[in-house]
Amino acid sequence: MLPWILPIVGSLASLGANVAVADPSLIARIVAAWPSFALIGAYEMLLGQIRQDLCRSGEDSAESSGGTCAAIPGC
Repeated sequence: MLPWILPIVGSLASLGANVAVADPSLIARIVAAWPSFALIGAYEMLLGQIRQDLCRSGEDSAESSGGTCAAIPGC
């Protein structure tokens, strides 16, 4: 749970600060908010790639040992 809490809290703090100092127009606030959303998206893509890698290596080792990769979340 901690890997999700830290980036979300940090992103919300960054989002609030960016929007607070942006010009008062809607477009300026949207542009100021964008980096926070991009960070969360990039973080999720990275974790997805790591999970896929773990699943692949878990399946390979499970096949060689005759077990399953059920211990890896998301597989």
